[in-house]
Amino acid sequence: MPDSHPRVTVAIPFFNEQRFLPAAVAAVRAQTESSWELLLVDDGSTDGSSDLADAIARAHPGRVTVLRHPGGKNRGLPASRNLAIRAARGDHLCFLDADDQWSPHKLAAQLEMFRAHPDAAMVCGPSYHQPLGADDPGPIVPVCSTAPRLLRRGQFARMRVRGALTTPPPSDVMYRLATLRSAGGVPDGPPVIEDQRTYIAVSLRGAVFVDDRPFTTYTVRNDSLYGSTRNDDLVQVANHREFERWVVHTCSRAGVHGWSVIAVLYWHRLRRGVGRRLRALVD
Repeated sequence: MPDSHPRVTVAIPFFNEQRFLPAAVAAVRAQTESSWELLLVDDGSTDGSSDLADAIARAHPGRVTVLRHPGGKNRGLPASRNLAIRAARGDHLCFLDADDQWSPHKLAAQLEMFRAHPDAAMVCGPSYHQPLGADDPGPIVPVCSTAPRLLRRGQFARMRVRGALTTPPPSDVMYRLATLRSAGGVPDGPPVIEDQRTYIAVSLRGAVFVDDRPFTTYTVRNDSLYGSTRNDDLVQVANHREFERWVVHTCSRAGVHGWSVIAVLYWHRLRRGVGRRLRALVD
């Protein structure tokens, strides 16, 4: 039934994902947590997924809503996520990429994490990484080896810039919506690292709880935005440098927590540089 104030808003941004969209919607409808709304964010699709989304919304009025950019334009993933953030009515928000999947207990379990950790602005955990078309769910990739644990404000960001954790896929994370909005939503920049920029921005405003139970299956695709450049070293280096520039620019305006992230980043850079020079001498 429609809920005027759902506990969770689920947003599925999509661009030409007709083959995956029905399964993603089914994963939301299968949740044991019943207080949710679903936003289908159409980023200018041309493959029939627009008509499919409209049909799903008509079948579930008040429960499922289709959002589009002005003029039905393609604006990219960050803009689509921000469109959902502005429209969300829930206290918490999850993104589900159309090609990923959830276990039925995902929403309920993460809401319980927020109840147990009221200071948390974001919760996440390990996920299955399943190659597209494979029957096996794939290996479980943890966020950090010491989970479950509550990372203090800014700690997730510091651990990320020194490589002490693996960032979860966007489909696994649940945000406290008020904090996500206060952080400005998804920061501007290249879409390939929009998730990591968001995690850093939210971490600077609150604690992050990292669980040790997998509730999400992330689909590994070679034709995705990230997958198409995974093996291109030059692109990966350029993305990493762009990310570090954004970290310095953003954290320099975030007070003591931000400056602590910058200090860790520069220290990690120094260690990497010394390590490369030592290896060059040995070789």
